[in-house]
Amino acid sequence: LSLSLSLGVSQTIITQDPGSVTGTEEGEVTVPCTMTGAPPGPVRWYRDTGSGKQYLYSPNPPPPNERNDPRVPQVHQNHDTDLSIRIVNLTLSDSGIYYCEKYRGIDETLITSGSGSILSVRGEGECVAL
Repeated sequence: LSLSLSLGVSQTIITQDPGSVTGTEEGEVTVPCTMTGAPPGPVRWYRDTGSGKQYLYSPNPPPPNERNDPRVPQVHQNHDTDLSIRIVNLTLSDSGIYYCEKYRGIDETLITSGSGSILSVRGEGECVAL
């Protein structure tokens, strides 16, 4: 005998494609995130610094003791499925892996996280071999 309960919660899928983006120092870059089947609740962006997650941005009020990076707006305001962000005035230290995460509205527990997008920032004078 098997029993399955469905609470009307569809599968939340976060897609971060392409998985890597490149920007130039002092330029800007879009870090992609699309979401389907998401229930109400906050979306938050984090950067993996190699020594832990660093809060970056949310279109919702940020978590306690955090604040949004003033260089980061959402590309499409009030959009249900495209939650991509733009980072302006890039610095070399912005390089890292960026994660788009969805939280449940009631208790703010993490529902799912994107696979991450790798951001590479290169210096203004660097040449790129084609």
